[in-house]
Amino acid sequence: MTKRLLCALLAFGLLLVATPAHAATWSEPDITALRGTLAPGDGPWLELPWTVVWQYSEMLGGALLDPRAVERLPNGNTLITSRDGLGVYEIGADGSVVWSYTADDYTDLVPFHATRLANGNTLIVSRMQDTVLEVAPDKTIVWSYGSPEDASKLIDPFTAFRMPNGNTLIADNQACRVLEVSASGEIVWQYGVTGQRAADNGYAQGYLDWPKWATRLANGNTLIADDEGHRVLEVTPEGTVVWSYGQAGVSGSGPGQLSHPVSAERLDDGSTLISDSGNDRVLIVATDGTVVSSIGTPGEDGLDELGLNDLRRVTITPTGTLLIADTRNSRLLELGHAASGVVTSGQIDCGLPGVRKRFTSLSVASVTPTGTAATLQYRIDSGAWKTTSGGSLPADTYGMLITYRVTLVTDDPAVTPRLTGVSIGYQPAPAQSPGDGDDDGSPGAGTGTTRPRPSARPWSRPRVPIAPRGPVSGIMNPSEGYASSQFGEPLATLEGPVTSRSGWTLERVNTEVDVDSLASDTPAPLPSPEGLILLGGLYAAGALSVPLGRAARAAASFVPTDY
Repeated sequence: MTKRLLCALLAFGLLLVATPAHAATWSEPDITALRGTLAPGDGPWLELPWTVVWQYSEMLGGALLDPRAVERLPNGNTLITSRDGLGVYEIGADGSVVWSYTADDYTDLVPFHATRLANGNTLIVSRMQDTVLEVAPDKTIVWSYGSPEDASKLIDPFTAFRMPNGNTLIADNQACRVLEVSASGEIVWQYGVTGQRAADNGYAQGYLDWPKWATRLANGNTLIADDEGHRVLEVTPEGTVVWSYGQAGVSGSGPGQLSHPVSAERLDDGSTLISDSGNDRVLIVATDGTVVSSIGTPGEDGLDELGLNDLRRVTITPTGTLLIADTRNSRLLELGHAASGVVTSGQIDCGLPGVRKRFTSLSVASVTPTGTAATLQYRIDSGAWKTTSGGSLPADTYGMLITYRVTLVTDDPAVTPRLTGVSIGYQPAPAQSPGDGDDDGSPGAGTGTTRPRPSARPWSRPRVPIAPRGPVSGIMNPSEGYASSQFGEPLATLEGPVTSRSGWTLERVNTEVDVDSLASDTPAPLPSPEGLILLGGLYAAGALSVPLGRAARAAASFVPTDY
């Protein structure tokens, strides 16, 4: 008898000093599952979605806009090459034409590309005349290469760029080559064999099919979009291919494939921006061939139901937005990030369904570049929304369920903040006193004082209470008590049997409901003091059963047995 009494006293003492049964931090299991107006990023985060920040679809030169090239100028104007409009047009932000060079200025002009030079002149490719022109602001031709009468120079030019050394790089499409031409008209470098398609030569190094784009990179290499070859190549001055994307000679939309790429631009981070025209999409491809971003699906990424159709150019503007020549849709689109966006969680029980808690902290993990911000709000049960900062919640934040929403904002459409995680600190709370609650009358936030103990009554096994939101299946997580639900689409229903453990029926609150429809003047039922005591006892007993057993056996070894 004495041995049993000593063991019982030792066990009781250990229970008195035991830590709370469940005080922890709950973390959002999948941040991209939140519902709202933010968009999944290219990693495990949410960010502001793409949206159209500028659009132009006016007629030019008496014809529908037929953009073959486009670029945003340092002065904020836009330079447009419109084939059917038979001209190159500089338009202001309001859409007015401030400068042009058309077939009225140069007979039979059919422009396919134009770019503004550092000296203020404009370099124009007139494809049908096999000519590249440098035109001054007063429309005087100050330099040219090629002519309709001399096919030995150019056969089918598509694009031309002036390089820092003063030479001009030309993609001579059906000549199957890229040329570097000096100011005096000499060919000083060439990649591709004139008139020899790569398809007819087994795509051996040194051959191209029909290249429609070529630019000289800062490292001295040349980036080429080989349209009919369905690939983008980076070649050294010696003609060695050091990087490529696309399966040579194969048109496709799968990983590592392109269909008729017509432009390519190397970005500051080393990735490559590609106009994948045959697939009606914009791609950003990392150096290892990973697709960082793909834009073109109708109704997504800020696009309308038309999506993109035969895009001929995509470029990064000086402010960091995407400028797209959406040719068959007769328009220009500028895509940037939306100014703001918001996501809202479901009601979260933090793994303790139906149990009243004290919520101690709420914080978000985010990346906020200059000019961006992330703000956080929360509400307890069906109470009013409140704003928090710094992570800690007021000491009187009590309730069964917590809901949060995060708002991201930016001042610059080229930059977006990122939401990467949410954490909630909590612990079981004492029973709610009669006057406990929000100042707006809603349940769940108050002083946290303990309700006076009720008078003695016959003991009966309590049942774990639940919030009046409709019970669904529950599961037991040995390390966390009850497992919280993972919410995805609104109004989703969790299915499965209710689990029973140690005589307790476990039920879980459905966090899939539309939280804005749950406001009610009827407070959620409170857990009974006896239930919380017994639940805490069960938690403590389960967690301490092994160490208590060992301690009890150790204590028993010191008790005399010769009584």
